[in-house]
Amino acid sequence: MEARRTALIITTTVILAGILLAGLIVINYRYALNSQGVNDFLPRWMGTRLFIMRGQSPYSLETTEQIQRQIYGRPASPSEDQALFMAPYYAMLVYAPIALIKDYPTAMAVFMTVLEVSLFLMMGIGLVLSRWRPPNWLLAVLVVFLGFWYYSIHPVLNASAALLAGVYIAGGLWALRSDHDVLCGFLIALASFRPQIVALLAPLLLFWAVSNRRWLLFWSFFSTLFVFLFISFLFQSDWWLGYLRQVWVTSATMEPSTPGQIFARWFPGVGKQLGWALSALMTGILLLEWYQVRLRDTRWLLWTAWLTLAITPLIGIPSSVDDFVALFPGIVLVLSVWHDRWNKTGLALIITSLVLLFFGVWGLFYLTFPVSPLSVAQYVLFFPLPVFMVIGLYWTRWWAVRPPPPLMDQLRSSTQGGVL
Repeated sequence: MEARRTALIITTTVILAGILLAGLIVINYRYALNSQGVNDFLPRWMGTRLFIMRGQSPYSLETTEQIQRQIYGRPASPSEDQALFMAPYYAMLVYAPIALIKDYPTAMAVFMTVLEVSLFLMMGIGLVLSRWRPPNWLLAVLVVFLGFWYYSIHPVLNASAALLAGVYIAGGLWALRSDHDVLCGFLIALASFRPQIVALLAPLLLFWAVSNRRWLLFWSFFSTLFVFLFISFLFQSDWWLGYLRQVWVTSATMEPSTPGQIFARWFPGVGKQLGWALSALMTGILLLEWYQVRLRDTRWLLWTAWLTLAITPLIGIPSSVDDFVALFPGIVLVLSVWHDRWNKTGLALIITSLVLLFFGVWGLFYLTFPVSPLSVAQYVLFFPLPVFMVIGLYWTRWWAVRPPPPLMDQLRSSTQGGVL
């Protein structure tokens, strides 16, 4: 009887999950039909497809023109998005399965569905990493928050693979905490197809691995990256020249994507200097924290990893707001410490922060968007989440980096009105 009940529950769950996924694909397909292709997905999907089907380099002028014709019906003008394949050659390994789908709206709908599932998978990994089991009502709040938050909606509607990189990073950190160093190295190397996200995280993990003699992590990362690069050079020996050319062309025409560039738009007289000052401050903070974490355990390393990810866009590395979704497991860490340390006060802090992050960010978007292009709105939205993360992580640093107290201390604290 119990076996039948379990089988019925599993069957019902699978059926409901299938219906939900099918519904998401239909909704995403209708959205993709109305999408003009000015997004993160189409150049990478089409560039990969043209390589697989015709052997064209994703960086070639021929491929770029075909992508532009797919979007605009003609070559792009200098003032329009050039829709370049802006990714390392081995990024095609990520897009290859979806590039086999010939129809663009169908491919985008399937990819968006993968991203939506990845969004909540990343949340689950974040809860496991933080060893936090929030009350059911708070878990439901987190699900709704993540599903409709600006920093979640934007990469999904943009069909940005930054979400996949975020899942790889979260999975890599989970593997590291679980002593699966080979898996960690592989996942972090895989996430490097979005190089601006792991530009500082990967050096931190490698530095920590060497300091702690975790050689499996060190060699797993480099051997995986070597395989990716070997495959790239095997198919196109000069791919890196094409990639650097795309980066150069994009850097000359792209909207501001660093604090210094944004400050220069807002304050032409002193903006660059403000950007340099912020970069110097963030660099000093990172160097200090990296020095302190070198011989520490994985608990301390996880806190430093989330700080590194939060500081990455503030230090001057060109970033997109799509990349910020990778910070969500770090938010979970901050919230979990608040809840574990201060119970009701912590819950009040959690709800207040979620309300501010949700309605505050959407409010900034709607206040800015009607009177300015979307890119200007993104200038404003570049700062709230990284700044919140830096403040939140330092607020919780004392408790986040140290091992939990012994069981007897926890029980004693509980009997005195504290929280486990």
